[in-house]
Amino acid sequence: MAPALAVEELTWRIGGRAIVDGVAFAAAPGELLAVIGPNGAGKTSLFNLISGLTRPDSGRILLGGRDVTRLAPHRRVRHGLGRTFQTSSVFPGLTVAENVQLAAQAAVSGPIGALAVWRRIGGPARDRAADALERTRLAHRARALAGALSHGEKRKLELAILLAAGPSVILLDEPMAGMAVEEVPDLSELIRQVHRDGATILMVEHHIEVVLGLAERIAVLHHGALLACDRPAAVVDDPAVREAYLGEPL
Repeated sequence: MAPALAVEELTWRIGGRAIVDGVAFAAAPGELLAVIGPNGAGKTSLFNLISGLTRPDSGRILLGGRDVTRLAPHRRVRHGLGRTFQTSSVFPGLTVAENVQLAAQAAVSGPIGALAVWRRIGGPARDRAADALERTRLAHRARALAGALSHGEKRKLELAILLAAGPSVILLDEPMAGMAVEEVPDLSELIRQVHRDGATILMVEHHIEVVLGLAERIAVLHHGALLACDRPAAVVDDPAVREAYLGEPL
């Protein structure tokens, strides 16, 4: 079986400096792989390459065995890739349900069709949206404006939007960023459930407790290169990883 996602010798440079330097790893179908590293290690740049926002200088990106290296971001979405960003990205003037329905309709009819008919959502899209809201425990907030949600609820809404699109591979770029301490366990449990439901997840996250509680393997970036990729216990005990963090807690 082909990996759900594989990157092969992926490299991206700015002014001769390698921001992502020959990174290679593969995520198995249904695996939750965390990506960690000190600030400036290249984690978000790696996600930008995988999602198509940046074109690599060399290397390949394979999604379910298909080479998507030269595909535009929206075409990668059509092939099953979904992503969240460090900052919340929702339509604040639409309701929670409308945000999710728009994503569901885009998955069913494409982005142009979604913009044309989103106010009269069809059966398959409506069912997708309702399921995503239930899975993220937002059904009771369906009629609320997205802009009125708390930060933690917006993070859940972003996850609901992703689920409505039906991705097979999900990139979560610091999902806990900016969240209140008391909100972190709830979102962590939602991510765990999405993983249990079969999604392949790559997650960049600075909360090491969250990483150790969720990840099956951890990839460590340092100066753009892959320093380690192993089970959490092995990564925590790796002297090179500890040295790279210069005393940051693992």
